[in-house]
Amino acid sequence: MSALIVEGVPGIRRILRGQLRDRGMDVTTAGSVSEAREAIGRRSFPVVIVDLVLPDGSGLDVLDTLRGSGSAAHVIITSDSPADADRVAALEHGADDYVVKPLLLRQLAARVLAVRRIVDPANDARLHIGTVLVDLRAREARVDDRLLDLTDKEFDLLAYLAARPGHTFSKAHLLRAVWGADADLPARTVADHIRQLRTKIEDDASRPRILRTVRGSGYRLEQPDPDHPDGGAGSGPVAGSIVHVQGRIVKADQAAASLLGFDVAGELVGRQIFEFATPTEMEPARLRMAETEPSPRPRTQLIDLEHTDGTQVSVEVASEPCLWRGSSGERLRFTHVPDVSARLRRLVTGVLSEVTDAVIITDLHFHVRSWNTAAERLYGWREEEVLGRHMLDVLQWGDDAQGVAATWEDLEISERWRGQSQHITRDGSVIGVLATTTLLRDDDGGPVLIVSVNRPVPDAVTSRQVQDALDDEEIRLGLQNDEFEVYFQPVVALADGSVLAMEALARWNHPKRGLLAPDSFIPAAERSGAIVELGSVVLETACIQTAEWQRAGHAIDVTVNVSARQLADPEFVDRTSAALTSSGLDADSLWLEVTETSLVEEVDRAGEVLFRLAELGVNIAIDDFGTGWASLTYLRSFPVHALKIDRSFVAGVGRNLNDTAIVRSVLSLGGDLDLFVIAEGIETVAQQKALQKLGCTIGQGFLFARPSPASTASIGEQQSTLPTLTSRPRSPHARRVPSRPTVDSVRHLSTAQILAAETRQIDPRRSSASD
Repeated sequence: MSALIVEGVPGIRRILRGQLRDRGMDVTTAGSVSEAREAIGRRSFPVVIVDLVLPDGSGLDVLDTLRGSGSAAHVIITSDSPADADRVAALEHGADDYVVKPLLLRQLAARVLAVRRIVDPANDARLHIGTVLVDLRAREARVDDRLLDLTDKEFDLLAYLAARPGHTFSKAHLLRAVWGADADLPARTVADHIRQLRTKIEDDASRPRILRTVRGSGYRLEQPDPDHPDGGAGSGPVAGSIVHVQGRIVKADQAAASLLGFDVAGELVGRQIFEFATPTEMEPARLRMAETEPSPRPRTQLIDLEHTDGTQVSVEVASEPCLWRGSSGERLRFTHVPDVSARLRRLVTGVLSEVTDAVIITDLHFHVRSWNTAAERLYGWREEEVLGRHMLDVLQWGDDAQGVAATWEDLEISERWRGQSQHITRDGSVIGVLATTTLLRDDDGGPVLIVSVNRPVPDAVTSRQVQDALDDEEIRLGLQNDEFEVYFQPVVALADGSVLAMEALARWNHPKRGLLAPDSFIPAAERSGAIVELGSVVLETACIQTAEWQRAGHAIDVTVNVSARQLADPEFVDRTSAALTSSGLDADSLWLEVTETSLVEEVDRAGEVLFRLAELGVNIAIDDFGTGWASLTYLRSFPVHALKIDRSFVAGVGRNLNDTAIVRSVLSLGGDLDLFVIAEGIETVAQQKALQKLGCTIGQGFLFARPSPASTASIGEQQSTLPTLTSRPRSPHARRVPSRPTVDSVRHLSTAQILAAETRQIDPRRSSASD
């Protein structure tokens, strides 16, 4: 079935097109009204997705063209506007569905596929993998239009793999998925069926190109790569073979020669295998060659080779011992793979190499592509020793390959996996780690890389409890000794840099460890409950200091982070009122920042507290907006006055299409709901200009000032005419307090699923009183 996507943002077009093409749909895209009309004039489309706002007109114009041509297409309108008038206008013009941004593109793709199931149910049940066609409804499979004679279990196994091309599954996983969770069968059952399937779908069952074995991990059905000469329909990626004896090539086939840019395979014979490694791969290749104790279960590796034209060729290499004229040699089988990780590897090496957590990037088959210095310290392997190798060759977790398969299964479903497990380091010692593993996607929505962030944790629960108790004791002692200090960072008008407010941030002057940032103590304070007392100290200090600045002629507001624990504190509203009264600060000058996560943990309690605070005159801002799970209903029904765009999106604004689309959507949402929108984490002039171009007027970040003590904080000149946040013009209903909703009226819509959730996920947990 065909579909037309009419969308002005190229990044959205690419991702949605990829989502639908992966499901076998014929997709046409257009970026404007004129391009859409041309496409409609050429052919008909059963489904059309149209953005309401296009560069040269309105999506309603496209809708009118469709209906005027007599098209009965199912039309889905996407829009930044939640206004009922826009929705009604779209429906009156003939739209069948209306989706409000921010949206999750996978959900939009699911709507299209639901239409396909109604319009073309037979085609929806067909899976195409190269020349292999699996018809789920008819329970039959074909290769090059040749009907295969398959048993029921052979068909079930092929169908399961065909529905997940490119994914590797262990024998244990396939036994559970295909034979049933309670199947009491030997793992050999899977191997036998794989062997039989190969005799029916492969040209040469001894050298499978479609149904591949991933040594030590399991099996996968290969998705042909159309971007390479030998990777179109009917074939797998480019493959070749080389035999070497102690590093000297003694035999090569033409496919291997072509990969390296040689016309004749014989030109490789006599050369050293290291000659073709790129400079960065030279040392790792020598180290791998020099290993005297190979892995008992060797797995494939990734190596970057140098083409004769100077370009880099990434290949997956499987090796096996062989005999060459009486001498011990090694046969290397090469498979060309696109190196989609190069840019991210440079990013991790340049930015994350000194972070305390071990950051490891692998491809989808767990070949190591980047291994930072923290990983070197944790596991005892240097990066050059592990690059390209399979993760299970350098460390183990879970039940070896079954652990990998279980992790991949979770990633496939949720795109993120968190859990605690045990790893084995190079010296054989066992360490406990808390791992966060994330599946990354490219601009077309396809999975490309896996990023793991591993943090060592104590093995025993008792030792962890002792550590928490020590942290709690230290924090409470620090509070008693007045060791905590409040730093301030300005919130400015982007147009002229004038200071509108100061954000209050906690710092700990530890007697032994020196000045500590919030990440060092906030998590422990949250766990122990000490965050309630610490938060009160920050709030009281911030109110007193801001009142002093205002009396000195600085007309500024103050913002203070509030944690979920504080919102749950029955005395929190009274504490806030007392802090305002004792400091003499007007309630309208205080902004309390809550995260999306803290809002949804206890809807009833959070809503009650926010309303009581709003009735005092206090302003409410949602911090780290877009990274957690909030509801658009909260924004319309609860007394929320500002949104703070998370720094992770600001970092890519103007450069990354997804991040830019997110920022634009939040700004549009804030405008529609009459909310202030503040961009945090601005570090460059380019980011500032990009934000201003999108219509953002308020921000904060290192570009303007770093957090500092009140005595050295940059607050601008002493003039009472300096605008504050609340003194800026707003509509008459901006300070209204909406009626209190019931919990049943709140429908949870993920704001973390704004466009770029297709390519990355961000930890929604944010410590309060932190920066």
